[in-house]
Amino acid sequence: MVDTTAQADDVITGPGGFIGTAQPADVIISMSTIDPMALKAIDRRLAAKQIDIIDAPVSGMEKGAPSLEHRRRSSAATQRPWREPGRSSRP
Repeated sequence: MVDTTAQADDVITGPGGFIGTAQPADVIISMSTIDPMALKAIDRRLAAKQIDIIDAPVSGMEKGAPSLEHRRRSSAATQRPWREPGRSSRP
């Protein structure tokens, strides 16, 4: 993961970037918080080579992680138990 829009652009479309080695139908996942207009420009360059991109920015801030963990624990009691796909929960 990179920190800036310029870094993301370089890693994806620059010399030695993903665009040079990715194949049609490959998918690049961008997990950095970057300029959305720059991401659209990157997407257009990738689309010309039939390469997809998913914008999936994440937060690395420390204060966000504990609150997420708290939500997971507090909602665990209200979640339905997992069951195997294709199997009914009825007896």
